[in-house]
Amino acid sequence: MEQKNRFDAFDIVLICLALAVFALVGVRTVSNPDVYAHLASGKQIVETGLKAADSLSYTAGENTWTNPYWLYDVLMYKIAGTNPSALTLLHVLMATLAFALLIPMTKKWSGAPSIALAITIAAWLIVPRFDVRPGIFLMIFPAIYILLLNSKLKPWLVMGILSALQILWANLGATHVLGIIIGLAYLAQAIRMKNYEGGEDSPVIPMAALSGTLVVASCITPYGPVLLAAGFKETLGFGSSYLPLWISSFNELFDSKLPAHIVNTSLFIGACGLIFLKNRLPLAATIIAVYGAFNVVLNIVSVEQFAVLAFPFLCLSLAATGRFLLDKFGAAAGLKIVGSVFAFILLMSTGTLIATNNVYLSIGHPSEFGLGNNHDVVSAKALEGIESNTELENIINFVTDGGYIAVTSDKIKVFFDQRIKLYDEEHVKEFSDAIGSVDLENWDAFEQKWNPEIILINCLSRESLFSIPRILSSKKWALAYMDGTSIVLAKPSKNNEALLKNIALKKEGLETIEQTRAAYTSKLGSFKCAPVPARLIGAASAFLQFNRFEEAYKLYSVLKAGVPNMDKVDLRLGMCELSLEKNQQAIQSLKTATENDPGDFSGWLYLYKAYESEGIEAKAQNALANARSINPEAAEEFLTKDKARRK
Repeated sequence: MEQKNRFDAFDIVLICLALAVFALVGVRTVSNPDVYAHLASGKQIVETGLKAADSLSYTAGENTWTNPYWLYDVLMYKIAGTNPSALTLLHVLMATLAFALLIPMTKKWSGAPSIALAITIAAWLIVPRFDVRPGIFLMIFPAIYILLLNSKLKPWLVMGILSALQILWANLGATHVLGIIIGLAYLAQAIRMKNYEGGEDSPVIPMAALSGTLVVASCITPYGPVLLAAGFKETLGFGSSYLPLWISSFNELFDSKLPAHIVNTSLFIGACGLIFLKNRLPLAATIIAVYGAFNVVLNIVSVEQFAVLAFPFLCLSLAATGRFLLDKFGAAAGLKIVGSVFAFILLMSTGTLIATNNVYLSIGHPSEFGLGNNHDVVSAKALEGIESNTELENIINFVTDGGYIAVTSDKIKVFFDQRIKLYDEEHVKEFSDAIGSVDLENWDAFEQKWNPEIILINCLSRESLFSIPRILSSKKWALAYMDGTSIVLAKPSKNNEALLKNIALKKEGLETIEQTRAAYTSKLGSFKCAPVPARLIGAASAFLQFNRFEEAYKLYSVLKAGVPNMDKVDLRLGMCELSLEKNQQAIQSLKTATENDPGDFSGWLYLYKAYESEGIEAKAQNALANARSINPEAAEEFLTKDKARRK
């Protein structure tokens, strides 16, 4: 916040502390299933070549696709093989270096407290996305560009370096178009310097040449200029080569507003900079920050791009805002002290919340502080059971498991995976309709076309659980395995005979759920919070769908204690209690559910039923009236089905 050209020892310590906390945010277990799709793609390119027909899926046929991340995929597979946790520290290093490289530029405008605060804000911005993913790895490129374009190196030397980097960046990922945007921003700054500030030495010609060269360099890929267009579409949120998860497969159950609040806070700070800055704004930094802001408003998944693009302007805005406020209140002399204390408190709080897993709990992120792979979010155990008990090579799988199966199994080919552009749109729609429809008609058509013998269902996908009872009701399928993360349905056939008769495998799956529950329960109440239990969330939902209320009640009781902010945990706990005739407990749970979400008619309907079971008629009728006021048709349907069950 206090403008200063040279840092003293205290400044250096504060900034180093900020960078250390930033790095800490990325030290987490790998729970992003998308990374396996990148490793699978890298594996295929290494083994069969870049433009060969797909060998990982049995439905892609002769389809090929334009992979903007082909070189990233190859490098990651070469480094890590099938173990993505080996890449965690590499991605942490690249992201941390990105912000470290920008500090020399920002200290022209800002003091150490502003820079430390801006680094902390950047860390909070990318908390949901600080995983092993290309967007994090490639953050260093815009930082290098901004650093070099603000350096005192000869413009033509900078152009040569950046042209070479642009070729590399264009082959690593779709975000390479940011290089062109940055080049154009500095061209605009050079033009303004020449036309309005009398800058005779303004590097307009070199910057114009650089902008054109960067466009040409972006076309030097195995796909030619196609990646340039794909990059613009992807960075603006108009299509993605991979189907990305925002936070997790089930983060909608948490409905956390924290990521949006952090983005809005950052935008507000930037707006304050525009208002309070007394000196002329640096045009290039302003254009780059505005572009990043436009991008993140359009598509919040691009938040890591916004964090690095807006960082210099955030530093500037924090310094300007701090100076304005303290001047206004006559405390300008204490500017550095106030800013440093505030930055230190925020840094310590951030580090503590990350190291204790509290941040992950609040946003529904299944990672925890530390290193390793979280196999509770992918169908690892189920896949082992399928491979060891059947000779089938083709199965039906959900998209989130596709990458994991493709990279870890040499035997089974996937139905589809996160490389969504590889598959025909009709193919994807057929699957969605079959899984999501309320009757068996679409599923029957899908089954007739593909003739599957095994379905591997990821329980963490909300729509998947609604489909299971419907599929089983056809009597063509049997439950072969369930471990909370996955359910395996198999057709009674010669190929599946060993799988369906393997009682030990079924028992092992259920024991895995119980072992996970016991381990999770033992961690509750400790200083380091137990992480979001993906397997238990999936298992509880599955048991509820199967009307196994005793098992579901046991798990929802644990989830209520560990993740009380999970959406509808009180409702589902109340449903279980009601079915088990724990009516008084059900009333308490359902009252909490309706208080938390008074607009959910189902909470009022089950509360009506709980009150009625206890003979509390007045309150029962009040709950029913609330349900009818929200959704009268659903309320009447509920009452009709309830009467039919009683008969």
